[in-house]
Amino acid sequence: MDLHRNVAYAQMVRSVKEEKVSALGELTDILRDHCAVCWAYQGLLRPKHGNKGLWVECRGAGARGFVDNIGSAWRLKKLLKYPAKYRWCFKCGLPQDEDRVGSHPKQEELLGNGVRCPHEDLVANLVNFIRIEPSWWVRASTAFGLTSNLDREGLAGWMTREDVVGGLNNALEMILWLYSEKKKDRAKSKDKL
Repeated sequence: MDLHRNVAYAQMVRSVKEEKVSALGELTDILRDHCAVCWAYQGLLRPKHGNKGLWVECRGAGARGFVDNIGSAWRLKKLLKYPAKYRWCFKCGLPQDEDRVGSHPKQEELLGNGVRCPHEDLVANLVNFIRIEPSWWVRASTAFGLTSNLDREGLAGWMTREDVVGGLNNALEMILWLYSEKKKDRAKSKDKL
């Protein structure tokens, strides 16, 4: 009897993880070749800015946007120390194992073959967006039980842990939460029209 219960539990955990990987694949398909920070700030799908110096557009006219985000996101990214080597892409933070999303190249394609990660800095940029935007940080702190004054080192340590059974690491859970919240917010705004 316990064996059947354990098998059923394992299947349920895997099913939940597959749903999350599917949602992550949906988000990364949407954001592929687009600026994740423009999407986070404005809900716009703009082509990635590259090195053209147009990052100030990410938050809208007259605001700091990407410039603020990218500086602190790079510092956050440098602090990420994933416990399982090669399980997460060192460029973007997405899974590279059986949970790899379809838009992400296989690990062996990235190693020395000149293939670039299409989602570079995605995880750091989106989590950092949540952290530096006060209204989003309040919502995320409540949703994930984080203290409002969590410093960058504490956030980096939390991001690489896997606290949710059947989930991904905490950073990806937060990104999926952001995606879900943005869809809910968009649906609410359509209801008001």
